[in-house]
Amino acid sequence: MSTNSYLIRSASITDIELIRSLCFEVWPQTYASIISQEQIEYMLDRMYSPLSLQQQMEEGAHFILLYNDALPIGFASYQVITPTHCKLHKLYVLPTQQGKGGGRVMISTFLSKSKKKAYSTLNYRSIETIVQ
Repeated sequence: MSTNSYLIRSASITDIELIRSLCFEVWPQTYASIISQEQIEYMLDRMYSPLSLQQQMEEGAHFILLYNDALPIGFASYQVITPTHCKLHKLYVLPTQQGKGGGRVMISTFLSKSKKKAYSTLNYRSIETIVQ
């Protein structure tokens, strides 16, 4: 049994191509059973083009990158909605790395940062969780 050495770091505009690379590995496998290949390609182009990712960052979305040792294996995106409300927009881990705890590390990091910032409401899609 191997142990994982995870590292999370903030992403910037210089990481857009890395985020795109990760996304293009995750999205097709994640969504192939529920939407068409054409829809996947449309969404990738719409939400993960370099211009779209840059715009998301400029509009306040914070991206974080997850590494296992030196290998980038995932990313997440969150945004402050109001001074007390933060929303997790995206959280993806490479299919080969799923089920090994990396996603949990990103969620724990997000929750820890949220508590430090005193957000009382965290939102992911339509599910709200009150931070206690």
